Amino acid sequence: NLPDIINDAGKCTVDEITPHISDGSVSDGGKDALSRILRLLSSVDIVNEESQFDEISGADVFYYSLTPMGALLRMSDVSDQGEQRKQPSLSSCVRHWTEEPLWTSYLELCNYVRGDDNDDKTSKTLPAKNEQNDNDALLPFTRSNGMTADHYYNSKKPQSLALANE
Repeated sequence: NLPDIINDAGKCTVDEITPHISDGSVSDGGKDALSRILRLLSSVDIVNEESQFDEISGADVFYYSLTPMGALLRMSDVSDQGEQRKQPSLSSCVRHWTEEPLWTSYLELCNYVRGDDNDDKTSKTLPAKNEQNDNDALLPFTRSNGMTADHYYNSKKPQSLALANE
């Protein structure tokens, strides 16, 4: 979990983060991608980005630390001093909302807004309409995943539903 790694380090560079997220064999392209992600996170106030000129390399070195908002994404429930944290975490909610079934639902949003029924672009076969699911059949989640969100998460991904309800 990136927020936990950054928090534990206090202030760290991409090179200091990469050993914690892989076996240490991250390519330069992977480090560049991580750097871009961290810069994106800094633009939305999840991490702070500071640069310091390194005289040895002759280049700026970027350091990252968590903002108070970024601290809300930590998964760890134990503080650095070994005490139970009192700060709430949004990590479980963010992990749930960034899963593929929810993201792919947005691909069906245009059809939902237009009021289109099941068309050739729908990736899954929709359940037959009846009185119970007449309205649900048009919902983007149902179009994308072939069943309602309640049924999907209760039958296929109860662990994710547990995350969302933490």
